[in-house]
Amino acid sequence: MENVYVHDLSNIPYHVCEIFDDVDGAYWFYETITKQVIYPLKKKIIRNNQTPYMNGPLQKAINVKNMFRRNF
Repeated sequence: MENVYVHDLSNIPYHVCEIFDDVDGAYWFYETITKQVIYPLKKKIIRNNQTPYMNGPLQKAINVKNMFRRNF
């Protein structure tokens, strides 16, 4: 895992920062491209509410139950 991380960091094309005329643009590119390696995006699945009995109070009760389970 560490080797992959070091490999990804070494392959970042920092030379592209040179095409920007201003420091703000270069810094924006540097920050954006580095964050993509340091903080990879997580995929989140969003499901539709397909069950007719799943309403607001029931979903709130499920969330409270999950919160207590995580804290336990």
